[in-house]
Amino acid sequence: MRFFLLFCAVLLFNLSLSGESSVPESGKVSQLQKLGNLRTFIYYFKDNRGEDFREKIFSKSPGLDFQNIPSEIFSLGFSNESVWFYIPLENDTGNEFNGEFEVYNPYLEEVDIHYTYGHERITREILAGSNRVYEETFPSLDFYLRPGESIQIAVRIKSGTPLRIPLLLESKKKFGLTKQLRLIVVGLTLGFGIAMSLYNLSLYFFFRTRSYLYYFLMITFFTVYLTSWDGLFLYLFKPEYGKYYLTATLILVYSASLFLFQFSLEFLFPEQKSKKAKVVSLVYYVVNLSLIPATIFAPVKLNQFSYYWILMNNLIIVYFCFLRIQEGLKSAKNLLLIHLIFPTAAIIMNLSATGILTINFVSLHVLKIAFISQSILFSIMLVQRIKDLEFKLKEGLQSEIHKNIILLKKEIQQRRETEWELIQSKEMAEKASKVKSSFLANMSHEIRTPMNGVLGMVQLLGTTKLNEEQKEYTKILSGSAKSLLQIINDILDFSKIEAGKIILDKEVFSIRSVLDEIHDLLNPLAKRKNIEFNLEGKYNIQEFVSGDQLRLRQILWNLAGNGIKFTNQGSVVLKVSEKKISADKVSIEFVVSDTGIGIPEDKQKQVFDAFSQSDTSTARKFGGSGLGLTITKQLIELQGGTLSLESKEGKGSKFTFSIVYEIASQSEVDTILEPEKIKELDEVYTNLVPKKMRILVAEDNETNCLLIERALKKLGYDPVVVHNGREVIERMQLEVFDIVLMDIHMPEVDGIEATNWIRSRKETAEFPIIIALTADAIESGKERYVSLGMNDCLIKPLDLVGLKTSLEYWSERIETSL
Repeated sequence: MRFFLLFCAVLLFNLSLSGESSVPESGKVSQLQKLGNLRTFIYYFKDNRGEDFREKIFSKSPGLDFQNIPSEIFSLGFSNESVWFYIPLENDTGNEFNGEFEVYNPYLEEVDIHYTYGHERITREILAGSNRVYEETFPSLDFYLRPGESIQIAVRIKSGTPLRIPLLLESKKKFGLTKQLRLIVVGLTLGFGIAMSLYNLSLYFFFRTRSYLYYFLMITFFTVYLTSWDGLFLYLFKPEYGKYYLTATLILVYSASLFLFQFSLEFLFPEQKSKKAKVVSLVYYVVNLSLIPATIFAPVKLNQFSYYWILMNNLIIVYFCFLRIQEGLKSAKNLLLIHLIFPTAAIIMNLSATGILTINFVSLHVLKIAFISQSILFSIMLVQRIKDLEFKLKEGLQSEIHKNIILLKKEIQQRRETEWELIQSKEMAEKASKVKSSFLANMSHEIRTPMNGVLGMVQLLGTTKLNEEQKEYTKILSGSAKSLLQIINDILDFSKIEAGKIILDKEVFSIRSVLDEIHDLLNPLAKRKNIEFNLEGKYNIQEFVSGDQLRLRQILWNLAGNGIKFTNQGSVVLKVSEKKISADKVSIEFVVSDTGIGIPEDKQKQVFDAFSQSDTSTARKFGGSGLGLTITKQLIELQGGTLSLESKEGKGSKFTFSIVYEIASQSEVDTILEPEKIKELDEVYTNLVPKKMRILVAEDNETNCLLIERALKKLGYDPVVVHNGREVIERMQLEVFDIVLMDIHMPEVDGIEATNWIRSRKETAEFPIIIALTADAIESGKERYVSLGMNDCLIKPLDLVGLKTSLEYWSERIETSL
């Protein structure tokens, strides 16, 4: 408060004095150098007629009402009259004098400087001012006087802006020091403004509070406005656009006032404004935003109005401060005291601009002093506010931390309970998974074992002499058994895929052979339905590749089989093509298209879901497990491909997929064992000769024992049959066998334990050849049984053609090694 009162006292002193009429006397250079006081030999008078008084002034006509200027810096306020100044100066020293005369105001519109040297009758002139094309920042004149010479200067000033006239008449040297002092003041103002702007901008980015953003903008605009008084940016407008300098300055003034107003409201009303504040603010915004563009059209009038608008702006803020003080906002008191600085400065500036107060250094720079003082106090207030916020934040944080600790303890307890439940659920899920796997393995074994007997016996029955009726019954029985086996295989394959236990084989095979096999197997089904099943492009692709031929056969069987199943007229086409990726890789594209019933667009995604068909009526009409496409899609994806579907209901479907295969080398192709293709089962048992190979069969199921024994005898072998692993060990100690057909699940000692015993003996470490017989679809796989010491694996139900092929393959290997 003391600071504020002292500030007001300094600003309000020194009322303006009226000059008295006097007779012009020439000033002396010696007097100027000694005292530096101009007012004794600078005279002025006002003219409301617009006459040219140059000659009368230079002749010192007694009819002119000359008056001494009240001070070197003074103001005549707003006036429509022209003001003439007369400065006579004589060099009464013995030295040369380099002088500088300047009118320090960039906003004066017309400044005409006329001067004569010594006894010359020639009058020279400088037409300056913001409305004139004049390249200097301020209207000025530099001159040179020899000893005894004199100069007369007559200046006419006319302007719609305040006639605030700081006159300067100094030696060249002293004038240089004055300009340096100005630059220091301007630099301090500009530097202070930039520093405060950046400080508040950083606060805005840190706190994201709009009040700091408004304060940053206010300081920026005010800094540019205040330094514009010193002509800092005038060179951007001179010489052609000097008349727009006032307009640009007024835009800065009104914008700065707007942002100051917004900052104050944000500070006073951090949460929500009262209804009264909203109404006053709305009126203020409308008026201020209207004034900014209006400055372009009436800069002089709005310049006069700006002095009152700045005062009004601050008085409104002071009013809001009183309101908030009454409502109990403590920080409003500090804001009130700070805001009283600017209104006071604005009053001083207005009084000096209108000529009521004499202009001196303080009143000339009153807004700069007020701006710097207010900015410092605002910054102190903002820092205090930040500290208050930090204190409240700490208190709030401590309370919040205490609450959070309690909540955290509860949450930790809940998480422990949840984790315990999850652990138990996980253990139960693992147990359930083990039970499921065990169940599927047992189911596989228990179902496939009798199926082995059924299919095997049907195949053996087909080799006997049957009449046509018996052959038809045998054929129907075989087809039904294979359909049942296909459903079982689908369910077990789906379970293996779901458990992630599908292992892809990698072997060299002929794609053409697989295509021919699919065609040969499915073509009879197509013929029975009077539709065509065509194979296209098989000779246009790479024949021998390395991959999983079993899974490719399964995929093509499912897709082509579905096509035949759901097509009643027309055709089913299996088309293949290739795209070479590199020298050793090729992408084979398979397309299965049909003219069947098609799939509705809204059901096309559904058909790939497990146990799903496009319609329940489809399942009733065509049958099936609903797993074929699910398994097919996942088998393709396991091999790096994607299955796509295009279909229109009633017009047919097209399934497309591609698989990348490695191209088999010539040496790999040469070593492929290609047994003669057997189309009819009875060909297996023709032209047989007795075989020398000694075979031991280990099987606990009597039906399977009978089946395998009879099949082997028909193939020319004389097998020895035992019923468990213990008997295998006993017979191996008594006899030597070339091949052992070893069932996996047997009582007392199972097939794996018996194999371990055989391979543990030195004399049987490599021979005999042990071929696993297993019905475990979940855990079956050649690699697994080879890792356990066996040589090969046959899956139940046994395919007699596969059995014959395997025995011939290993018999040849045994004979070669002997």
